[in-house]
This record gives sequence, C-alpha cells and structure tokens, in this order.
Amino acid sequence: NIDVVPITISDKKLQNLQSHLMLFFTGFQRNASEIEEKKIKQIKKKKASLELMHNMVDEAIKVLNKEGDISGFGKLLHENWKLKKTLSGDVSTDIIDDIYDTAMNNGAIGGKILGAGRGGFVIFFVKPEDQERLKIALSNLLYVPFCFDTAGSQIIFYSKSGV
Repeated sequence: NIDVVPITISDKKLQNLQSHLMLFFTGFQRNASEIEEKKIKQIKKKKASLELMHNMVDEAIKVLNKEGDISGFGKLLHENWKLKKTLSGDVSTDIIDDIYDTAMNNGAIGGKILGAGRGGFVIFFVKPEDQERLKIALSNLLYVPFCFDTAGSQIIFYSKSGV
C-alpha cells in the first residue's frame, strides 16, 4: 500500500531547505522502466533496505521541524543514497559515483539520484556558503535552479494562435 500523508512545515523552514538544495542534470538518459523492473524483481530480497528507507521519512520530518541546523537532512539523503544503490546494480554507474564523490568532496553533505537511477537528475544538500564551490566542481553538468511549488500539477497549454 502507498499512503500519502501531507507534511506540514513552516514557509520559513521550507525556504531554508530549498536554500540548501542544488539540482544537476547528469546528461544521461535512461529507460526508468527497465531499472525499476529489475528492482521489483529483487523486492523481497531488499525488504530490509526498503524498510530503512521508509523509516528515514519520519526522521527527516523531525529534522525539518526542529529549530536550528538542518544538516541532518543532508546526512539522511546520503544514507538514503547508499541504501538506494543496494536495490539494484543499475541504480548507479561509475560516472554517477564520480559525480557523487566530487560533490561530497566539494561541500555537499548528502545527495541522491532522482527517479530510477543511472542518469537523469541528482540533487545535493549543500550549505549556501559552499554552493559556488560545488557549481565550479560540477561545471561539466547542467545546474538547474528550481523552486518548490505548492500548487500541485497543472496543465499548461500553448498555442501559436494565442488561444
């Protein structure tokens, strides 16, 4: 079962979290369905890792709701990344691992690949004062500034006629 439970944190804390996140495009495209299919075949063998990942959610909410430093969130991302890599050998590649190691050696506290793995986007938790150093270290990747959106999914329609 999948339960959707809203997470309530203040706008100030949400902005603080966003100010610590950096998103990069790896330049690699992949077939997410193939990767996920392999993970699903292994799901019974990976139950312990999946339970640990699930339990990190409550811990992350606690970190975000407490006063002060939220670096613990970055550390949780790092732990989550290590667990995600155990789900399938297709989650990461040597190049993705090099990207991650470069980030960790240049200010990132943690991070993870988004989606199925093996390409697409990576996100890193980085203190604002270390972000320029990380941008330089990962200058071969596309840095993608982003903002959280609270409006949810929207349909956008474009027409040359303006209608």
